[in-house]
Amino acid sequence: MRTTGDEPNPLTGLLRDGHDRRLSPRHAARPGKRYRYYVSNVNDDARDEPCWRISAPDLATLVAAKLADVVGRVVDAHIAMGSISGDAIETLKATARAVTAEIQGLSHAAPRFPIADHAH
Repeated sequence: MRTTGDEPNPLTGLLRDGHDRRLSPRHAARPGKRYRYYVSNVNDDARDEPCWRISAPDLATLVAAKLADVVGRVVDAHIAMGSISGDAIETLKATARAVTAEIQGLSHAAPRFPIADHAH
């Protein structure tokens, strides 16, 4: 994971815009505040297309929400099939909560989107 300054950018290298251009981390600083973004890299193939600029904290929160939802659905499916033990369920729930908290912590902002809780 690369960092810009002292802030981690966990999605670096994983994101592309609608024109298949890589999104790279960038930041802007104002007195007492740092704004983090993922921005389209301009290349010759799509130079006339608008660049994307996405808030890094908002994107991290959305990724955490989707990850929690997908993991929750997998756990729910295994519970329904009876193919997972009670201890494994508790371990998966604890791990999902820890990963979600860590991703949300990277955003340095309170989540603006609800994170699904698939606890049973």
